[in-house]
Amino acid sequence: MLWPCILPAEITFVLLAVLIAAAAVLAPRFRATRGGTLALSTLTAVLVFIPSCTVVMNVLDRCRFGVFSYADFAAVHDFRVERFLPESATEITVDKYPQGYRARFRISQRSLDKWFDQVWKEYGSFSSTTRVPVDPRRKVEREYVESRFEKLNWPIPADLVEYEGPRAANGAGFTLWYSVSESVAFQHAGYW
Repeated sequence: MLWPCILPAEITFVLLAVLIAAAAVLAPRFRATRGGTLALSTLTAVLVFIPSCTVVMNVLDRCRFGVFSYADFAAVHDFRVERFLPESATEITVDKYPQGYRARFRISQRSLDKWFDQVWKEYGSFSSTTRVPVDPRRKVEREYVESRFEKLNWPIPADLVEYEGPRAANGAGFTLWYSVSESVAFQHAGYW
C-alpha cells in the first residue's frame, strides 16, 4: 500500500545527503566551519524532507501512473502489471494508478482460458476466495463493468464473460471480463 512512497523517499534521501555532503565540503570556502555547516544543513534537510519528497513524488507519478499503450506483453516492463496479465495479450492499454490498474487487451479465448487455468493452479492455494467456474451463460451487469472503466472511453461489448482470479487476503487480485465476439478483455486489478 505504501509502495508509491518508497522510490520518492529514496531519491529525496540521496539528493539531500549529497547536498549535505557538498555543503560540508564547501563550508571553508565560505568561511564557515564544517561541523556547524553539517549540523545546520542536516537540520534543514530533516525539515524539508517531506515537502521535498512530495515534489519528487509528483514528478515521478506523472511518469509511472496514467494511461500507457503496449504492442504486447514483452513491452510492458512493470512487474505489478505483468503478474496479472496474460503473456499472449496484444494491443494492450493500461491505466495505472497507485493501488492497481485497469487494462484492455486482445487475446484469443483459448489462450485466455489456458492462462486463467495456470493462474489458478499456481496461486489458487493462496487465494482467500474459491474459484468460481467461468460460465458464458451467466449475465454480467454491463453497467457495473462500464463503471469500472469510466473516463477511459472504452466501448464495452454486451457479450461479456467474467473471470474472477485468485484474491489475496489483503484484496490483491483481478477480475477480467472477456468479449468472445471481439476477442478483447477488460481487466481490473488491485495490489496491496
